Amino acid sequence: IYNDSVTELADCQTKLEAFDATVKGGMLTRRKEKKKLINQIHALELVVNEKDRFRSEKMVRKCNKAKELLSHTVEELYGMSEPSMDKYNAAKAMSENTEEEAKQKAQLLKEASKELDRFNKKAYDYLQARKLLWQYDYYSHWDELFGRV
Repeated sequence: IYNDSVTELADCQTKLEAFDATVKGGMLTRRKEKKKLINQIHALELVVNEKDRFRSEKMVRKCNKAKELLSHTVEELYGMSEPSMDKYNAAKAMSENTEEEAKQKAQLLKEASKELDRFNKKAYDYLQARKLLWQYDYYSHWDELFGRV
């Protein structure tokens, strides 16, 4: 996708430069075509510039802040441990043969979901920092994954 976008961006920029030199149809048609071409260029620039996303000063600051946050454990920051999916999975696997089993399963699923929700709300910044650093790691290997361009 990236390599195709680089090529297509160059083509669109060439078309835009040559656009004013050619006369096609009426003025309204020309404006619509030019606007469509400009929008396509903006979209392609987003794709092309995406590989340098984590090189900007703003993203470097965000990553440093995320690294600082993740240098601490969830227990240190929020006084709670990260819940596992074990309770939820165990409740999900329970049988619903009788009405009592169904009620118990529903209750356990509700409790497990609430525990996960509480953690996700309380540790939101921590989880977002973790996600940002996963993205950073992915983007740092961009050239290896997609070839040098």
